[in-house]
Amino acid sequence: MSSSSAEIFAPLYNFLKTSSLDKITTSSVITQQWNCFKIQSENEDFDCLMKILKDMENEINDDKRKQHLKSLQNINQMRFVRNELISLKDMGFLRGKFEEEVNWKTLALNNITLLKDKIKKKDTPAHKHILTTISNIDINKISNDDPLCIGVIDLSSEKYNIPESNYESLVGEKANIRNLSKDAGVKKICNEFISKRNEVHKLRKFVLPSRDIVTHDQWIEDDHIKERIAGGITDILLQEIKLNALQRVSGGSENTLVEIIARLIDMAMYHLPVDYEVEVTRAERQSKASKNRKVQQKTGSRGDKPDLMFRAYLRQKWEEIVFFESGKWDTDEDKICHDHNKLVQLCLDGTKELVKKCTKETFYRNYIGFGINIAESVEEIEEFVHALLVLRNGVIVNLQSIVNSFQKRSRKTSDISPPPREAGRLSKKNSANF
Repeated sequence: MSSSSAEIFAPLYNFLKTSSLDKITTSSVITQQWNCFKIQSENEDFDCLMKILKDMENEINDDKRKQHLKSLQNINQMRFVRNELISLKDMGFLRGKFEEEVNWKTLALNNITLLKDKIKKKDTPAHKHILTTISNIDINKISNDDPLCIGVIDLSSEKYNIPESNYESLVGEKANIRNLSKDAGVKKICNEFISKRNEVHKLRKFVLPSRDIVTHDQWIEDDHIKERIAGGITDILLQEIKLNALQRVSGGSENTLVEIIARLIDMAMYHLPVDYEVEVTRAERQSKASKNRKVQQKTGSRGDKPDLMFRAYLRQKWEEIVFFESGKWDTDEDKICHDHNKLVQLCLDGTKELVKKCTKETFYRNYIGFGINIAESVEEIEEFVHALLVLRNGVIVNLQSIVNSFQKRSRKTSDISPPPREAGRLSKKNSANF
């Protein structure tokens, strides 16, 4: 028994140890136990008393007293005597003021009743939902450690969750917002969108055969593809004008400018005729090529971070192909010069990384390092769109050059060459659905 329990029942221990045996009876022991602590449940009373009697039996050396204490450890006798004492107490014939253990279910029901009275005063759909939930709870199906037993509602509990289908309980009278009528004109526009979306799904993506030789001085794709890309670019520009984004850019918001350019580059690189994954990075991700150079030269451990990068997933690794740097609108010459030098270094770093994996002769024949500094305003839309289309064409040539360089190196290190592919300009491949 713990030291705190020994202190509580010290008078009972002393009674068992020093009183004459004729006074140590089952009824006197139980009464002493109740005086020291309180009336507990039958099982708790018996467990506690048996523990005390056995402790004293082991502690004392008097054989006669030992035998007497052992005789008291009869559970049937204890039950009979305890029931008699409870009856006497209820009739008021038992001397002593005994603190009775309050049944937790009785206490819980009382707390729940008080809680329900408080909730009824709040006439909201959410309160009504909680009140209904509490009213349906069966006290016999919850445990005594449930917060509800002490008058606390645990709103994180699943039983109080309001289903999404019960919209009125979630928002109350505001649910009437759903009664606003639909506009026929809006429906027509949505139908037109669905029609255009279906047309996009029907588009086929042309994939350039990996062994085709292409150069920067010729257009790779047909005119209708360039026209579709140009239309997408101008649509984005119109949308940004409607959202007043260009005015925020002219006010000095560099982040807005970078995001607009990222969307335009996404469009310019849409459906490239390649059969591997490409992406435009955001959030100034550090350049792997720049990091490798700095680590090798022991000048740092983190690479420079261009505002945007265009990358391609080749041979289980992301390769950096184009770097973008943006200053604020109408920035000063020093910033433009700094960004220019940064881009030149990024292009050199990126080229060196690719050369490690490619056949140099094939690689250098057509590859151009792209670093783009976006700093000054665009006066001619046509020139701007043309520049993005040239960038798209250049990226296609670069990627084709890299892939061919990879393939030639693998053929040099392999005894078995891959089977030749049929000659052809462009092959068709279904586009992925949006």
